[in-house]
Amino acid sequence: MSTNLVRRLGAVTTILLTGVLGACGTSGSEAGSPAVTAPPSTTRSTSPTASSDKPTTVPEELTAEEQLRVNPPPPQRLTAVREGTSVTLTWSPPPAVAGPHSYSDRVVEYRVFRTVDGGGEALVGTSSSLTFTDVAPGPGTLRYAVSSVREHGVEGARTDAVTAPAAS
Repeated sequence: MSTNLVRRLGAVTTILLTGVLGACGTSGSEAGSPAVTAPPSTTRSTSPTASSDKPTTVPEELTAEEQLRVNPPPPQRLTAVREGTSVTLTWSPPPAVAGPHSYSDRVVEYRVFRTVDGGGEALVGTSSSLTFTDVAPGPGTLRYAVSSVREHGVEGARTDAVTAPAAS
């Protein structure tokens, strides 16, 4: 794991612990645990809020380069075609990552997700190839997204969702 990621996770943990312990009316040292502080280089201060005189700290966002070090990119060019009552999806593999990264380049499967009428996203299946057919998607507006899974179970980002054509 990269040092920057570990620092950022530490900053998020500090913020969460501060909020939880603060809501209980105790500090970390009063609760019998050591005080937790984040490295100053991983957080930035914001202005005080109406409910507090103290500024809060927010972890900085990862850059695109840092994201690629820890999160594989999504597959590309996802399309959905209606074939009778089923929907067939096709896509291209994720682009190669040239810089250093913490995951394998080998994709072992793709995960296919569907939403119906803007509801919650559900895993509908997996594929070891660049195509998937949803044989019984049901009625409604269907949107699909795909992610790649690398060796050791590392799942990459999902594609932007595409809408399947309406059933005729």
